[in-house]
Amino acid sequence: MKIIKSQLKQLIREQVEKKLSEDVELDKLQPQVDSIFDVITKEIEKTPEEVRGIIWSTLMSKIAEAAKEGEGSELQEKVEE
Repeated sequence: MKIIKSQLKQLIREQVEKKLSEDVELDKLQPQVDSIFDVITKEIEKTPEEVRGIIWSTLMSKIAEAAKEGEGSELQEKVEE
């Protein structure tokens, strides 16, 4: 399964939205989402082109699993390190 960049951004946004209280505006988080996405993209671009689709798919699964298990804050802490 090939994941495009906009789908990853959307998944990140959806997971953040689920975890935040209603009074937090998602627009204020967009720079963080974009920054995290840019870091991920730069790292994936260092890999051979023929395996990038697999890496994107695996990454999407890990993000979804972490969000499902309530580990979204831990995932963000790891990215910020």
